[in-house]
Amino acid sequence: MKKTISLILAAILLAAAIAPASAERRTNYAPPPEAKTYCEATLDDDFADDRVLVVFNNETSRKFHTFTPVDFPEIDCARVDDRTLIYAGIYNGESLPDNYRPGDWLIGEYHQTVLITLAVPGKQNVLDAIRLLERRDDVLAAEPDYICFVEEEPRYNARDVIDLMRRLLDGASAAEYPAGDINSDGKLNSRDVTAMMKLILED
Repeated sequence: MKKTISLILAAILLAAAIAPASAERRTNYAPPPEAKTYCEATLDDDFADDRVLVVFNNETSRKFHTFTPVDFPEIDCARVDDRTLIYAGIYNGESLPDNYRPGDWLIGEYHQTVLITLAVPGKQNVLDAIRLLERRDDVLAAEPDYICFVEEEPRYNARDVIDLMRRLLDGASAAEYPAGDINSDGKLNSRDVTAMMKLILED
């Protein structure tokens, strides 16, 4: 009996010793250092001549600070807009719940992102501002606001014309095939074929 009691007491003492140590490890845990990236943009690149995107490190981002031009004394900026991206899969290793609160964040990979509008436009001014912002300890990356050109797909092609003509021959109505009512007159007829062909030529 004495042996059993001794074992129980030993287990309790061991648990009491381990708990504070593990709690201390949790509170003192620091995220791994984040690698800073440096911009390689040149004047020949296509980017807006008055805007800079800035990504802050995790430590700064977790403060949820509302940045204003005053926070960037090294550059002449007219405006700062928050463009924060919140990545999924960083709340307890799972997707964020709908009812999350800022205090619920663990270490995560949350990075606050802002779009800075410069007071004086110019592509060289953008690159100069980026170089200055990259010197800050709280900035992970600074990049130009690149201009993306998206080539639009043509609305219709020859297959669409053939499909519309087949439906006309089958006696389909505008109610049965609303996408074929190109001129929106509530009818499906040869005028829609003509309107579709005209749109193809315009594209």
